[in-house]
Amino acid sequence: MADMTQKEIISANRAAWNASVPLHGEGETWEKLLEEAAQSGFSVLDPFLTSPLQGLGLKGRSAVQTACNNARKLFSLSSLGIRP
Repeated sequence: MADMTQKEIISANRAAWNASVPLHGEGETWEKLLEEAAQSGFSVLDPFLTSPLQGLGLKGRSAVQTACNNARKLFSLSSLGIRP
């Protein structure tokens, strides 16, 4: 990958994104994610990440997630009191 040009990297990223888009929003996995994300306290973050985040005093602060594919991490931050 180190030998790839910026244009090749962007093209490969676009191809990967286009291949994954149809997988979102359909099927049992998507339905399960929607059900889980609707529950209070939903989080996909492990304790090794959750603990430091809680110690930073971010409750009530805003966060964004760039390059998001389904917002699981953003919903997880919301469960910690961080505003999306």
